[in-house]
This record gives sequence, C-alpha cells and structure tokens, in this order.
Amino acid sequence: MASEPMAPEPPVLTGQAPAPAGDAALRSARSAATATAAAARRVAKSAVGPRPGQDTVLDVVPTARSTAAQATGPTEPGRIDKVGRAAQTDRAAQTDQAAQTDRADRASRTDRADRTDRADGVASAAGAVPTAQADPPSGRASALWHPRLPGRKPKLVRGSGVTVHGQIENWLADAIATGRLAPGDRLPTEQDLSGWLGVSRMTLRHALAELAQRGLVTRTVGRSGGTFVAEPKVEQDLTVLAGFSEQLRRHGLVAGARVLAAAEIAASAAASAALEIGVGDPVYEVRRLRLAGGQPILIEHSLFPAERCPGLLDYRLDGSLYELLEEKYGQRPYRAKESLEPVTAGVREAEALGVSEGAPLMLVERTAYAQSGLPLEFARDLFRGDRTKVVVWTSELAGEL
Repeated sequence: MASEPMAPEPPVLTGQAPAPAGDAALRSARSAATATAAAARRVAKSAVGPRPGQDTVLDVVPTARSTAAQATGPTEPGRIDKVGRAAQTDRAAQTDQAAQTDRADRASRTDRADRTDRADGVASAAGAVPTAQADPPSGRASALWHPRLPGRKPKLVRGSGVTVHGQIENWLADAIATGRLAPGDRLPTEQDLSGWLGVSRMTLRHALAELAQRGLVTRTVGRSGGTFVAEPKVEQDLTVLAGFSEQLRRHGLVAGARVLAAAEIAASAAASAALEIGVGDPVYEVRRLRLAGGQPILIEHSLFPAERCPGLLDYRLDGSLYELLEEKYGQRPYRAKESLEPVTAGVREAEALGVSEGAPLMLVERTAYAQSGLPLEFARDLFRGDRTKVVVWTSELAGEL
C-alpha cells in the first residue's frame, strides 16, 4: 500500500523571530506577583493594631520580585526591572491602604475611650463611685464609717420640706462645733465624700459652699488644696463694754493694730449729733486695721472730740485706745449704744481685710459715753463675717447679767 503523503511544514517567514521562552516566564511571574499582592491586601484589611499588615506587605513584595527574577533568568534584566517597578507600585498602594486602616482603627478606639470616660463621669456624679472604707468598730457595717470622718454616716432624709445639702451642712457644722473636726483637719475629696454619702457631687458642693460662706471651712485649689476646717471665729461680746484688745486677751489671742490714717478733721452732721458737738468742730479721726494672731479681723473707724482729749494724735495709736483715754485723760468709756447691720465689702475694705469684693461684713456703729454721760467716741467698725461672731447676753433684768 502506498503511504499517504505528509503535509508540508509551514514555511518560516523571513524577519519573524520565534517567540522566546522568557515571555511565558514573565507572564507567569506577573501572575504570581499579582496573586501575592492580593493576598497581602487581604492580610492588611484583617490585621489589628499599629500599622496592620505592614510587615506582610513588605515581606511578600520582595518574594514576588525574587520569583520573577528566577523565572526570567539573568539574561533579561529589562523584563525584571518592569516586574520590580510593578511590585513597587503595588507596595506603595498597599502601604497607603494599611495607613488608612490604621487611622480608622485608632479613631474607633478613641471614640470607645471617650464613651467610657463620659459614662464614668455620669456614674461619679450620681454618687456611684465606690470608695474604700475603714474597718468599723465592734463589727458594724463598714458603710457606716469613714476613715477620715468622726462618727457614723448621717441618715439623709429625702422628701419635701428638707434639702439633702442642708442636712450635710448641719452634720458637718455640728462636728466642727463639738470639736470632732478640729481646725486644720482636711475633709475627704468631693468624689470620695459624695460616694460615701450616696449623693451627687453637685449636692455636696452646695453644702461645702454654705459652710465656707459661714466661715467654718476654707477651700483651696492646687496639688495641696482641698477643704479644711477653718480656725474658730473670734467672739465679739457686746454684752459688756470692752475694747477689741481686751476681748482678744480673754480668748488667749494676741491683738495687733495697723494705723491706716490719723488726722484732725471737721465733724460731719452725723458725728456732731453723736458726739454732741457742733457741725465742723474739730475731731480726731483714727482708722486702724485690727489683727488677731496676725490675721486681719476688722477695720476700726473712730472719731474723738478734740476738746475732750487734746493732743490724742501725739501718742502711739497701735495699742488699746480705751486704755490710752483712761491713762492720759482719766476718762474711759463706761457704756455704749451699738447697732449691727450686715453689709458687703467694697474695693478698699476687701483689699484691707484680705477678702473678695462683695464678701459679707458686719457693721457695728457705736457711740461710747464716759461715766459723766459725755460722749467720748463715735465709731463705725467693719468685722469680717467669716472670722468673727457677735455674742449678746440678754436677761429680764439688767442687774442679773
């Protein structure tokens, strides 16, 4: 049998080179690099923490370049450079995407932290912050005792006609008055005390502000600040006629005086009526800042008739003026008419007394008489409301005082 004729081979066209084997390797390397970059993107999206997926992206891109280099061989550097540039582009894109993911994650964590802080603030304001309690005596419940406060926790009544802050104010004022809280004692922090009492910090602040207004506590800010029990008030007994220096000596305090002004002036209509002299007659004006233990307590403004105590301004005026009148002129105030009026501190008074403008003061207006009945002094004294307390004894019969 005759054999079938074989088909002729296709002719090779002149000028057309056969496809090199490196093209297939290059396409394979590009496919591998693309697949590896896609895997890196998936890893970057699922990563959590600082710069998620960064290490993965930086590790896989050199691997893709190495694969491309091995596939193409050392004889085609131009093709390998193209793969390297493509890998670099993919790496930059993945780095940007990882940075965006990182920013989004940080923003989410910050938002969660803010919500937590706000929730803690609401709980603290509601008095829900737990505080450490001292071991109670006799096995009583620890919630009834506080390591820095005397006695048991007060029972606060919530209802119409009473206020919680008023009950807290009275409880602390009673502890101060009975000596269970001594001068200089530091109260617990607002957060600690409000949590122990089971009230809001706003309610506690209201009570502390009232105590500070009454001069029972002092409040300071700063690292060493807080709420402290104030020094006891200086008692001014109006039942008996005694000078400020004598009153302080009775309480074991050292009296002091700083002369602010001393001059001879003409009597005003009010001064002339009180001193029973003519309007315009000469009077000695003495204005002094009185101190107790070195602290300013009151401003004295006294007027003395010049004809009844001539040359008064020639003597020292930083001591007791009543003792000076008795020693130099043989006259001492025997009785006095005094009136009390609450006022507020002006700019000059506030600066001299070391209080804020508008602070409460007690104005005591006095006309003092000698035993003969002649007026010796017309005075208007301004006492600090937070450092002094006026005491008056009363009786049905004056002789029983």
